Amino acid sequence: MKADLKTPKEEILKKITNLSNEEAIEVVDFIEFIHRRRRKEGDLLQVLNQAPGPRIGLQALRDRLSKIRGSMSEAVSQLRDERG
Repeated sequence: MKADLKTPKEEILKKITNLSNEEAIEVVDFIEFIHRRRRKEGDLLQVLNQAPGPRIGLQALRDRLSKIRGSMSEAVSQLRDERG
């Protein structure tokens, strides 16, 4: 890393010092939002990792789903026809 380039954290700290109190409050609110989002995502991943069943990768899931016959539009049309 070049001497004149700062890390993102250093850059943030430098910029925060020039903010008004109101602007700093907005920054704090945004940082808290990021932390809440990370916790929620972590909770979701924990639930998914505890779920029973085989673990498959994204490509394997796509392969399985691509073998489903028909399409959503066909299914909707068929249900419409059945209702009259």
